[in-house]
Amino acid sequence: MNTVKILTLALMPIIFSVAGLRAEEVSLWQLTQLHKAGQQAYYKSDYPTVLEKWEQGLKLARQGKHQGAISMFISNLGVVYTNLSQDSKALDYLKQALVIHQEIGDKRAKAANLTNIGTVYSKLGQYNQALDSYQQALAIHQELGDKRGVCADLTNIGVVSYNLGQYNQGLESSQQALAIAKKIGDKRGIEYNLTNIGLVYSKLGQYNPGLESSQQALAIAKEISDKRGIRNNLTNIGSVYSNLGQYPKALDYFKQALAIAKEIGDKRGVGENLTNIGSVYSNLGQYPKALDYFKQALAIAKEIGD
Repeated sequence: MNTVKILTLALMPIIFSVAGLRAEEVSLWQLTQLHKAGQQAYYKSDYPTVLEKWEQGLKLARQGKHQGAISMFISNLGVVYTNLSQDSKALDYLKQALVIHQEIGDKRAKAANLTNIGTVYSKLGQYNQALDSYQQALAIHQELGDKRGVCADLTNIGVVSYNLGQYNQGLESSQQALAIAKKIGDKRGIEYNLTNIGLVYSKLGQYNPGLESSQQALAIAKEISDKRGIRNNLTNIGSVYSNLGQYPKALDYFKQALAIAKEIGDKRGVGENLTNIGSVYSNLGQYPKALDYFKQALAIAKEIGD
């Protein structure tokens, strides 16, 4: 399943009253500059610089006892540590921020942190905890009337439900998210949910609606130039055709997916599609070809430690 990349930075504006600041207190200007420097580095994936700037910002914010800035820097550092796969550290930061957001009554930031906490739990395979966090975030986003947040949380609930084997619940959540994504014109959200709906239908053996959803998702992925989404849906469509015994079509889609996976440097995707192609050739009785693809897939798996 495609999980929405919901690890959005808590880029809330630092708004404090400058009046009455003493010379020894932290200035708004210093906090803003450190925040901006970290933000620019984040979008370049320069995480060492991000950590340096935001740790400095956090230290200064603590010196000045600016709770809003403290929670913002802690939240953002949690996101960075998640991207660095330091999940325990990420959870620690995000939970610290959650406490502060609760104390200062910042519901929007609280919801963002709950969503991010859910995403970390999902990465760790702790799906029940992830589901609980997403449901709490969903309740707040619904209260705030934040349709984009509601859409993201329903999407993630759909993914977690799928991973828990709760396919009907996953399908229902994904369909709700899809309806909202269409209403607000969120094409990436539409693509993700169509992809996930296609996977659920296929898992349930309902290949025709699964194929239709995956083809719609593929069209949108191409429209918005989401190459990873294109690769995912080409693979999913190939899998449906393979399950239907339409092996020439399956091969065509798997080979297209393989080419894109190589283009974007997606080694796991390369290995997955090499395996799929090998399986199709095996089903066709072309065993030497199948063996060749399986050997290539094995080499990739060893390389990435899969």
